[in-house]
Order: sequence, then structure tokens, then C-alpha cells
Amino acid sequence: MSYRLLLPSKTKRVKDLIISVLAKGAARSPKLLHNTLQKQWALSVTYQAVFKALQELCEEGVVLRKRQGYTINPKWLSEVEGIISEIKKSLFSKNLREHRYEGDVQTLIFDTFEAADEYRKMLQTDYFQHASKQYCSESAHLKSPLIFSEKSLSILELIKKSGTKCFLAVRGNTPIDRWCADYYRNELVDVKTGVACAQDCDIMVLGDSIVQLYIPQEVAASLDHIFSQAKQIADISVPALYTKFYKRKALVKMVITKNPELAERLRQRIRSFF
Repeated sequence: MSYRLLLPSKTKRVKDLIISVLAKGAARSPKLLHNTLQKQWALSVTYQAVFKALQELCEEGVVLRKRQGYTINPKWLSEVEGIISEIKKSLFSKNLREHRYEGDVQTLIFDTFEAADEYRKMLQTDYFQHASKQYCSESAHLKSPLIFSEKSLSILELIKKSGTKCFLAVRGNTPIDRWCADYYRNELVDVKTGVACAQDCDIMVLGDSIVQLYIPQEVAASLDHIFSQAKQIADISVPALYTKFYKRKALVKMVITKNPELAERLRQRIRSFF
């Protein structure tokens, strides 16, 4: 089974883009996949190349061929999730600058947004494995579908398994924000862009805990610029985004507060946007 981490990027690798399309959930035929790649990604590729890539993905155990078409292999997702978990732990230990406790408040300082985001995803994964309350968040922009489609897909799979209702409020309303919102939307996940939220920090409400992620202003501004300049997904340079935002050296603070009453109030406020 292949554990290659697939990235739907401007490099337009056929296998990676097939994964991105199948991540929408619906089983697809080779013909429908070929048409989608041409229309959505303006990808110049033959039907034969798409069919060959599908066969290789099936051989690698990444994709399953069913009577109704092709779909993502859940077993592959689970195994990739395990690998990602180990990567998260490694990045966390290497890039954590400071970690302190003050009563029910934890403060973590990371060297990059990349390290902070790895830890954030780890918290999400742990939560959806035993979620008892609705998940609510507010953020300046949604980013993971652009950089880490397999991580986003794993989270969506966990949401489906747990049956957790989710509300994602997003301040940005660019074409890229709306594309990322569509990537996440399903019967359990509601996403609304253009919301007056996340002015100072991104927020996740995980049960009785609140996670606040404070990104330095100059780093956040670089992401705003990248999103505002792109008119379509093909305009995004994933390597540039990763370098200028994810790997840029900057102290990123995460504050985790356990406060059931405040967490419930935040859930209600975020749900009020929908």
C-alpha cells in the first residue's frame, strides 16, 4: 500500500488531483473524473492517462473500484492517519519553543505556523474520535485543503464516523476561501465565509476546551495577500504558500483554556452566524 502524501497543487499531478476529486465523497467513473479534471483544474490530460492513474491507485490500495465507480479506500486513510500522527509528534517536539500551565490554561509557543498547525490537527483528530458536543470554529481562512488534502479528508472521515455536527465560520470570502469551504461542506459540516469573526485569532471549541491560535500580524498579512490575489485555485502556488506562510520563522502562540461555560457561549455565538 502506498503512503505517499498526496497534495492537490498547482503542479497538477494526476494522481493527486484524482484524490482531491474523490475526496468530495461521490464515487466516480473514469470518464467523469477526466471531465472534472479538465473543467475544474484546466488540466490537459488524456482519458487514457486518467484511467492508468486510477489503475495504479487501485494497485497501491489508495482507491477502491466498486460497482458504482471509484472511491477512496478507508483502510488507506486509516493507515495514512497513523503516519501523520507520528509526524505530528515529531514536529511538535522539535518546534515547540515554550509550554506552560497556569491552572486550566495551557500556553504553547511554536517556531512556525507549520508546527502549530500540526498540533492543532492532532487536537482535532483526538477530539473527533470521542466527540460529545458540536464542533465550532472561526478562522481568518481555511487552508488545509490546499496544502494537506489527505489530512482534511481524514478529519472529514472522523466527523462522519462520529456523527459530529460542525460549524465553521470563516472571515475570508475570496474565491479560494469559497473553494476550501466547498471542500469541507457535507451533511454534517456547515461552512460560512465572509463572517465578521477571527479578528484577533483563530478559534476552535473542542468540548469544554477553547483553542485560540494567535498568528503574528506580518505572517497573517502574507496569507491575506496570497488569497486576495488569486482568482482561482490554479493561481495558487502551493510551494510559495508553504514557504511564505507555513514555514516562515515566527512565534505562533496557542492558548488552550478549559472552561465549560465559556466554551458553550462560544459555540452559541458561532452557531448564530448560520
